[in-house]
Amino acid sequence: MSERPILDKNLDSKTFRDYYYLKEELLDFCRKNGLPVSGGKIELTERIAYYLDTGKVKPAKTSFKKISPGKKSFTVQWKKISNISAYQVQIATNKKFTKNKKTFKVSKKSTKVKIKNLKAKKKYYVRVRSYKTVNGKRNYSKWSAIKTVKTK
Repeated sequence: MSERPILDKNLDSKTFRDYYYLKEELLDFCRKNGLPVSGGKIELTERIAYYLDTGKVKPAKTSFKKISPGKKSFTVQWKKISNISAYQVQIATNKKFTKNKKTFKVSKKSTKVKIKNLKAKKKYYVRVRSYKTVNGKRNYSKWSAIKTVKTK
């Protein structure tokens, strides 16, 4: 049996997937190469394989903490992700995000946003994602799960 290769940038993703690496080794690789360190071993493995294939940083998927309805508004809170450029929050009046869609940019320092000037007693669908800008090009994470909120 061959010796396990050292995990570095020069490794191809197929060889990387053929061997077992400890979660600590994956976290160490992520920190050294500016990759997000959130998530479990499977998510880290996917993120590193994507990085080894493309050389791009794929931000971690964003997840909600809380959505609080308000009068003709609501507040969205999510879990903070390290090593990103900003977040995007998107709202719409249908599940497929085709009707009355609005997208808001939120600073990487913030983990909540209050969305105002909405219609009262209306149901809205909300999702969040993060992105990292590398060489002027945005690399987006997947959208979070869709949550619903009804304004007061």
